[in-house]
Amino acid sequence: MRFVFQYLGFAMHPEGDDETELLKQCRGLVGLFTGSTQMAEELHDVQEAKQFSDKKQGMRPKEILKVIQDVVTRWWSTYRMICRLLILRQFFAMLVRDGKLAAADVPSREGWKTLEELKFLLEPLAKAQVLLEGQTYATLSFVHPMLMKIHLNLELSSVANVFNPSVTECAERMVAKFEQRFGDLSAPFQDKVPRSGPNTRQFGLNKAVLFAYVLDPRHKHLELSHIKPSHQAKISDGLLKKMVENEKTFRKKNAALLDVVQSAAPVASPPRKKRRSGADDDSDEDDNDAEDDDDARFAAYNRAAAKSAPQNTLDELKIQQTCERELALYLPCAGIRKKIMVNGKPVHNDPFAWWKGSCGEFPILWRLAQVYLAIPATSAPSERAFSHAGNTVSADRSRLGDELVTDIIMVKLNHGVEECFDSTSMVYAKA
Repeated sequence: MRFVFQYLGFAMHPEGDDETELLKQCRGLVGLFTGSTQMAEELHDVQEAKQFSDKKQGMRPKEILKVIQDVVTRWWSTYRMICRLLILRQFFAMLVRDGKLAAADVPSREGWKTLEELKFLLEPLAKAQVLLEGQTYATLSFVHPMLMKIHLNLELSSVANVFNPSVTECAERMVAKFEQRFGDLSAPFQDKVPRSGPNTRQFGLNKAVLFAYVLDPRHKHLELSHIKPSHQAKISDGLLKKMVENEKTFRKKNAALLDVVQSAAPVASPPRKKRRSGADDDSDEDDNDAEDDDDARFAAYNRAAAKSAPQNTLDELKIQQTCERELALYLPCAGIRKKIMVNGKPVHNDPFAWWKGSCGEFPILWRLAQVYLAIPATSAPSERAFSHAGNTVSADRSRLGDELVTDIIMVKLNHGVEECFDSTSMVYAKA
């Protein structure tokens, strides 16, 4: 899902003449404080004085903050820079009043209003990106509904007359870029995701995104209502096809356990070797001849059995009907809420816990859910793993072995994550 990440990164860095001039001014203002220790101390002092004043009035003091410099390679740093400047706006005014900061270095009243509108425009994208960067919950199923919300918000912003004209133009450009990248989200199903451009980037949504969306019980209340009926049918047919393919592969690997092998023609019972007592043996030569005859008869039986075995051991019609019946039962059943309260805090509900309780009712879909819901929506989890590895294998710990480093990172990234599978379900999933 790198193409989703790339679009969100584009949206975090709006490009336009008016926005460029304003953002240049903001970057210059940030540079005054990041490039000068004296200016950074002045900003710290005015915030500290405000803290002291709040304490005297019985108010809870706010945290002392620093400015944030946006970086092109950091996806939502422009949004964070704008948010931080808006928070520090009153302190910049204090520094201007005291003559410690030039008024020309600070955005005008109209400029601050434009920054507030840009923040409003970019906020849904920043929230979507934070959501899709998660690694302790299933994220791929959120891609389609979040893109729908982003597109709706951008469309409303582009036609509303409440924004500065430059911000409205920015929203229009973002809508055009969005539709160019993702197409019509109400008709998202594509057999093959088209690629174009010098980097052969994907355009549209991969089928895995839609399958994960359908298989996540947190989204069942939507019932694909925002997707065209023709594409609803295509998604269901595509998922059914995957179910049949998965079930065939599963049964081939477990043919003996599932008892699907049936003989096409009866085969005679294998001959039994006669037991000979020592008293009946005429000679050792006779014994050897008899054993050779029995071996030949057993070999002939094995060849006949192999020849009479059916070539196709799967009942495809039965598999098709089983998958259709299971999918028909799953689609209308009740789902779960997206979030639940744990210790007074909202946390993401676990779709795997729901599937663990429903795997007996929907065994084929359960195996597919384990595949699609486990796919991360972005590369952020793997990038965090590389970052943790760099912090772990430092100059002072350069002699750590490969296996020990792997174990340390495994514990670090999975500490506190509740196990969703017991030994029985893990064996079932691997079967």
